[in-house]
Amino acid sequence: MGPEGSTPSSSVKDRNLLGISASLVTVMRMSQKESKPKVPAEGHAAAPTAAPEKKRMELRKKLLELGETLRSKLVKRFPRLARVFRWSADLAQALGSRDRPTRSMAWFALTFLLMAVWLTSWGGYRVFFYQRFPHAGTHRKIENPEEVLARQRAEISRVRESLIDLPELQIAMIVDGLAKRPVKVELDISIEFESPETGSWAASRKSDFRSEVVTAISTMSGMTREILLTPEGKARVRDRIRKRMDDWLPSGARVKRVYFNQFVVR
Repeated sequence: MGPEGSTPSSSVKDRNLLGISASLVTVMRMSQKESKPKVPAEGHAAAPTAAPEKKRMELRKKLLELGETLRSKLVKRFPRLARVFRWSADLAQALGSRDRPTRSMAWFALTFLLMAVWLTSWGGYRVFFYQRFPHAGTHRKIENPEEVLARQRAEISRVRESLIDLPELQIAMIVDGLAKRPVKVELDISIEFESPETGSWAASRKSDFRSEVVTAISTMSGMTREILLTPEGKARVRDRIRKRMDDWLPSGARVKRVYFNQFVVR
């Protein structure tokens, strides 16, 4: 028997209860320590917890100021953009509205705007691409080399029939200067007509054709030797021959090109 009023089993229970209560007290003390704010040791400054938030606010303020400056400059340069910015601000406000119908209409307007921009960009790209590369996306037919050669020969034959050569033309021109004096121009000309029929018609009257060319060059005015030697002077002679030939040819027939194989001023 133990002390009065106690048994061995009751003493064991008491010890168990004391152990459990001691454990609960220890856990409560540890939780209180963790919940308390950490006090920095003496000589050490507290951690700057508000510094990142302050930096973020300063960066946001700078970005807002930069956006406002850019917007004011754009509006000043392009006054019509003020309406666009005002409409964008109204749209952004409507997107954040608590009114459901207003928010739905704002989302619908934004979706429609994005689709319009996408369709415009896609259409412009397609037009630009097919103007630069008209054969893109199509399967080009591989032509027979013999057909290509026959077509080239036919084109050369057509050009030869519409081309007339006037070699060894010697023309005396009166040029302007300090003293008007004749200048001898030696030419070798080839004239191409728009159709072989016109070339055949002119070839059957080659003497008249040659006379018209000589007259067209010899009667030019306002020319000097220096001008004749320049590309501009030769272009003026070429235009003069073309105009004279167009007046001489039958109605509807025209000169296509005038070639100078030789142009010498003596």
